[in-house]
Amino acid sequence: MHEPHSYETSELRATQLNTGELTLPHPRPVIHHASRSGNGYNGNGATDVTLRYTNGYRTQPVLRRAFVAPAATQRYLAVRRVLDIALVLAIAPVALVICLVAALAIRIESPGSPLFLQTRRGRNGRPFSILKLRTMYATQVPSTSLTALNDPRITKVGRILRRFHIDELPQLWNVLTGDMAVIGPRPMMESAVWEYSHTIPGYNNRHVVLPGLTGLGMVCVGHTDNTADERRRYRYDIHYITNASLRMDLWVLGRTVLTFLTGFGIR
Repeated sequence: MHEPHSYETSELRATQLNTGELTLPHPRPVIHHASRSGNGYNGNGATDVTLRYTNGYRTQPVLRRAFVAPAATQRYLAVRRVLDIALVLAIAPVALVICLVAALAIRIESPGSPLFLQTRRGRNGRPFSILKLRTMYATQVPSTSLTALNDPRITKVGRILRRFHIDELPQLWNVLTGDMAVIGPRPMMESAVWEYSHTIPGYNNRHVVLPGLTGLGMVCVGHTDNTADERRRYRYDIHYITNASLRMDLWVLGRTVLTFLTGFGIR
């Protein structure tokens, strides 16, 4: 079977099992369900799951083991790490100028540092500090709360930065330090991971690869602030982990450019 021509519509082409899991029409393994032990997270970035292989729209059960990224994905992402660094270095001069202008606008509108650090969950569940441009008033920058649509804590400059996702540009540094990749599941705050890992079976499976500046789930669903939307985004993230390829990355990068231009998924 070949990959779907449109990753955005892969949910519509998939079979929804009675247990609520998503089976995508691809011969590589996908998650069937998480283990019964708590949130399924074993502390090493893996969750005990039952895997199924898809053959068209039929599924056959395979053995029960810890979920890991397929070997093909691991090899591809290891090679792509070099491309990530090259891409970041190539766009760094332009990104630096944009960040300096944005930082000046932030400082003029409201007191406080234009940059801030926020703890997110990275590969294998390891916490790390993500670097962002401040889009809220300095006394109201959230440490554990999700940002809601039309959040009153956001400044006027911040709304513009969020509109075009400029506030995420400092995370290019996180890519260089090895905490993030250009493409992968978006890193979530620890409070959100705790909540979703108890409501979305196998949620911590998304932590078996480096989080990304952008990702399949981000460009197809956008930012989320509720379990239903996050469940949809999680399914796209798992589809990316099990099927990562240059073709898919190019598609995600193309959609990311459109996201910057349209402001899709902003909060």
